[in-house]
Amino acid sequence: MSRMIELLNRSRRRATRPSGRRLWIIAALIAISAPSMVACGGDDTASGVPPELLERRKKRAERQKQAEDSPAAEAELQVAAFDPAEEYQRPDYPVRRNPFQPDLDVLQPEPAAVDDSVRPLEPLEEFPLSSLNLVAVISETAVPRAMFVDPNGLGHFVKEGDRIGRNSGVVRVIRDNEVEIREGGADESGAVVTVRLRDQQLRVAESGLTPEEREALQRLLESEEGREAIERSYRDMAPGASATESANESASDTRFPGLAPPSRRQQ
Repeated sequence: MSRMIELLNRSRRRATRPSGRRLWIIAALIAISAPSMVACGGDDTASGVPPELLERRKKRAERQKQAEDSPAAEAELQVAAFDPAEEYQRPDYPVRRNPFQPDLDVLQPEPAAVDDSVRPLEPLEEFPLSSLNLVAVISETAVPRAMFVDPNGLGHFVKEGDRIGRNSGVVRVIRDNEVEIREGGADESGAVVTVRLRDQQLRVAESGLTPEEREALQRLLESEEGREAIERSYRDMAPGASATESANESASDTRFPGLAPPSRRQQ
């Protein structure tokens, strides 16, 4: 009897104890279902998503929920949906030139330098300024003019801008009784020399003359009659000249042979 009871208990324990094959199947099922259980648990950090992105998604979901309740909130949601942090930033290349901007060095070339050494000299540039004598001034006209006599006795009319003297002199201003000359060219750093008329020399700037009379007098001085008048004036102001010699128009004077032919610039 006791033998039968022992066999019955042994069979019950064998029925309740799982076999090795059943244990292996249960372990495999647990291993397969573990990832899905973790994902469903709500732990997003286990999937490798950054916390900043999770926070941004959370805020966006809250704004979308608010937009469903209010139209104004929906408009704010559309504006807030644009994240400036995600805007494209153009890289800065300081060394490279922008192809959409003009190159100033190409558009503004340097002016070519003028070489005065190859320029033809004007007649009065052949003489030193100290050897020229100012004998007449025609001012208060459209084009003021002055007359210089060179060492050879020839008269030369000049206007503002003409060159005079060996030191690159330029006639700067012609006034009623003087001529201002800047030596060293047109550069403002050059020295300024003022040549004045003497009292007995010819000056055409009287306030009583009308513009028509001044123009007529200017034409007269540039004509044959004007040349004779200047010759007489030049003889009268010469040292040692007598009244008889100045009154004799037919008397020849080798010191003043006449006017020099006009230069191309004066023409």
